[in-house]
Amino acid sequence: MSNALREVDLENSSGEASLTIRAEVAAQPDTVWSFLTEPALLLQWSPVVPDRDLTEIGPAFTEDPDDEALDATVISSTPPRSLSHKWGEGRLDWDVQDTLEGCLITLTQQLNDVEDAAQAAAGWHLCFDDLALALGSAAHPQALEPEAYWGSLVERYQKHFS
Repeated sequence: MSNALREVDLENSSGEASLTIRAEVAAQPDTVWSFLTEPALLLQWSPVVPDRDLTEIGPAFTEDPDDEALDATVISSTPPRSLSHKWGEGRLDWDVQDTLEGCLITLTQQLNDVEDAAQAAAGWHLCFDDLALALGSAAHPQALEPEAYWGSLVERYQKHFS
């Protein structure tokens, strides 16, 4: 698990809030693209899994037997660089760029409420930890129980945003 906070930005203008969070991973863009778009690979790190690959524009829904389906309609897709899709009422915009060590993933999430920013940042922080683990580019030492670790991240992101 990454102890340092991720690089994040929070914008709140005209009543619309968005969170941008970045993660570097030691994997090539084509590999990361597969982990962003294929349900079997998303299952390894994402909180929700779509009912189809997210490579084609059009309707998609999440599959979670314990929760109500979310709209995950693909708005745009430019493999292996950018993907925009709905996340329920909001939207997720993914950008993948080459780096010397692999690639940089930038995620921008529209937030319904700016007050949700720290929780969203902590959640994506953990997801990116799990993604790095799934890609084989990070170890997963666990000093705290997952809920305690998430809670500590929420507190740290709240301080960061204030």
